[in-house]
Amino acid sequence: MLILLLILSFLFSAASPAAELQRGTRAQVMFYNVENLFDAKHDKGKADWQYLPSDYPNKHAMCKKTSSNKRYLKSCLETDWNDDKLALKIDQIAKVIAAAGNPDIIGLAEIENRNVLAQLAKKVGYRGMVIASGNDKRGIDVALLYRDSSWLKYVRHSEHMIGSAQDKRLRTSHLRPMLEVEFKVNGQSLYVYVAHWASPASPSEYRLASSRTLISLIKERLLKDRNAAVMAIGDFNVLDRDYPHPFREDFFARTLTDLETAFRRHKDVPWEDKISMPFGTSFYPPSMNWSSLDRLFVNQHLRDGRGLEVDVPSFRIFAPPFMRDTFVYDRDGDYHRGSVIKNVPKRYNNAATTAGDAGFSDHYPILVDLYM
Repeated sequence: MLILLLILSFLFSAASPAAELQRGTRAQVMFYNVENLFDAKHDKGKADWQYLPSDYPNKHAMCKKTSSNKRYLKSCLETDWNDDKLALKIDQIAKVIAAAGNPDIIGLAEIENRNVLAQLAKKVGYRGMVIASGNDKRGIDVALLYRDSSWLKYVRHSEHMIGSAQDKRLRTSHLRPMLEVEFKVNGQSLYVYVAHWASPASPSEYRLASSRTLISLIKERLLKDRNAAVMAIGDFNVLDRDYPHPFREDFFARTLTDLETAFRRHKDVPWEDKISMPFGTSFYPPSMNWSSLDRLFVNQHLRDGRGLEVDVPSFRIFAPPFMRDTFVYDRDGDYHRGSVIKNVPKRYNNAATTAGDAGFSDHYPILVDLYM
């Protein structure tokens, strides 16, 4: 009997927090910048000329008119986009989603319109979908796919424009709206914000304006429901050099936790798991830099031990071997020449006609589990 008690004591003491969490109901949240999911039709008023067939009327003239530099012009003129290539790209995105375990909530960036979102949703078997509609000059927006379950219920969604109220000098074509989606989880409100902030090439004031809009929305929701759970997911495009820095705004820093940072600091996450992940979600070849442009933020109600919780050790930059590539720096006259960087995202090849050549995206997805 004493031996049996000692064995049971050992088993309970050795159980990790992650093992204990698995006894509860769980849902997985994903964010993925899919890199230019466009259909093969022109959307009026949008500079989507690159993602059209080569023989589309006026394509070459409009490429020359709307391309900002030689590299973009070359890509616009050479890309022969069509429905078959769109279907291949959707297949590649679906492969990533399936490999991730078909998450319950998927935030997406660089979705052209509801048409391509509906095609993707059908391919991966999701009935719930919402998309924003903003002023981005190319027409890319944020979207969300979801699966209603016995405990995760969609309530409503809305989109929020950014910039005009904060600073009239900001160009709205650089400011994509944020998508807000409310769910109910066993009676508790869960607000999910999907964002794709202005490019790092834009001044940091653009991302600061987006940050302040997000802060305002979260304050408003928490004022009405102090127990609401909040997640902000997206491609925030924020770099360490940004000044003013959006994530260091007082309310943002006090209220929201960056899950990648929390994961890398978590004492119960094995060191091997931490170092096996890529150094970021995106690699920028010209400067040979990794960045965590894609992030998942949560408020304290997802970490207070009551109701809906986030499982920090489950966080992942999702980078299975089939999504990884090797980059060789070959620019002449540069000291980086000959450098080899492994495990960078295998970005999409618009010329590909087979899955083996197609690639996936210039961003890795990020994942985390919620549990009750």
